[in-house]
Amino acid sequence: MNEKILKIFFNEITNDEILDYPADIKTDLLEVAEEELTDLDISFKRNNTKKNVLEVYNESSNPLNYVKGFYPNNSNLGRLICKDKFLTQRFLDFSQIKTPKGKMFTPEKYKEAEKFINDNPDISFVLKPVSMSMSLGTFLNVNKKNLKSSWIESFNIQSKYNIKKPRVLIQEQIAGLEIRIIVIEGKASSAVFRAPGNVCGDGKNTIRNLIHIKNEKRNKHNYLRKNPLKINDNLIENLEQKGLTLDTILPDGEYCILYSQSSIATGREVYEVSKYLNENIYKQALDSVTAIPGAHTAGVDIFVENLNSLEGTVIEVNLNPAFQLHYYPMTGTKSAPIYDVFESYDIDRKMLSGELKLKNLSDKDFEVIKDRYKFLYNKEKEISKAFRMFLRTYL
Repeated sequence: MNEKILKIFFNEITNDEILDYPADIKTDLLEVAEEELTDLDISFKRNNTKKNVLEVYNESSNPLNYVKGFYPNNSNLGRLICKDKFLTQRFLDFSQIKTPKGKMFTPEKYKEAEKFINDNPDISFVLKPVSMSMSLGTFLNVNKKNLKSSWIESFNIQSKYNIKKPRVLIQEQIAGLEIRIIVIEGKASSAVFRAPGNVCGDGKNTIRNLIHIKNEKRNKHNYLRKNPLKINDNLIENLEQKGLTLDTILPDGEYCILYSQSSIATGREVYEVSKYLNENIYKQALDSVTAIPGAHTAGVDIFVENLNSLEGTVIEVNLNPAFQLHYYPMTGTKSAPIYDVFESYDIDRKMLSGELKLKNLSDKDFEVIKDRYKFLYNKEKEISKAFRMFLRTYL
């Protein structure tokens, strides 16, 4: 991501309406799930001993324990694969899905990582932990000058979070827009662009003042207000690399990306862009989930050159996606992915228990079942192909 790409994006969505939200919106995923289960008329209650668990009831079977952020149609195998970014990359490679090339390194392999970077002096890299989420420990624009500091900080963060096998994946950094597409039970739906923390110059205010002005605007958005733009060491170092300071006055219309990391904690912004994307991008997202055993509901991260791109590059398949992004975008159309998850789960439950009768099947139920059948049929074929590739490689 660079300022030129960011400016083109904002020019393309100029006519999109800015969305407002009431002060009492639910931003905790467990509370959102409670609202969606109520709308679906599915019984539930809070677990008395585990604060992030709902017990979801029905008449024909034992209650389902829904753990916040973990969706009932994903298996432990799927979670194991997707939690490991390098392993995810391998499965995507086996299914010939376009992903960035990269290498994995353990803490004692710094010299090898340094050689990998030095052998590719014209490429910018992203360095990220193999087994962490929410962009923790991830650094953008890594090169031979900042490799050591990024390396040390990433492994320090992994140590802080007690990662048992600390590793980093160094991949070619793909230029473009980072799009998150939801896939639920064989259907790719809502797409959002997660813009890095940024400010836009007006020819009058310093970067420091622009940050203050933007934080005032973020404070009116009841989801984003929790994570304002912060003046910290990462910001100052990133500005220095651009030849800027907090006292720089940006020309009118010139954007500045503030941090070397892009996460909700560093002022990320969310724009819903489903209507702009080509169908091929949605197919890549669906194919990515299809390629991974045990993965059914996920947020797929894809970089595209622009909103008109015919092809993207898949970065990650996340089985614990932050669905709030799709409930509370800054522009575009809101969606309700948790509702869709539990609606699909309820159809599954009724089908497996024998409760689902043809005479009671709605047109919407039929569409869900049809999409699910296609998804599972293609998933079986892709997984068979992936394991053939695996056997050729390791036997």
